[in-house]
Amino acid sequence: MTSEPDFSRYEFNKIIHEPARLLILTFLASSQEKECSFTELRDELQMTAGNLSIQLKNLQEAGFVKIQKWFEAGKSMTTIAITANGADTLFNYFEAMEKLIMTVKREQSKPVFERK
Repeated sequence: MTSEPDFSRYEFNKIIHEPARLLILTFLASSQEKECSFTELRDELQMTAGNLSIQLKNLQEAGFVKIQKWFEAGKSMTTIAITANGADTLFNYFEAMEKLIMTVKREQSKPVFERK
């Protein structure tokens, strides 16, 4: 009798698991800069300003990003940076995904026998 993998052991942060928020955090974590502008993030991820604003608000409330706003020459400026908590949570999310992927790969490599 073969034992089935225990999928209940995989926990995924629901805030990060949403595709738009996952892309935002991944972009910020992989950037060479400490922070990026709202417009750069919007353009790079091809998101609408409204959707990006909502997703950033959720990430900020979770403590995963830091948002700074100010006015410069009468124009509103916004920068976003991933927090240490956001980077750690993203890293843990990726580790859980890697473990899940390896479970599937291990199961796929096992021979499958038909019952007679």
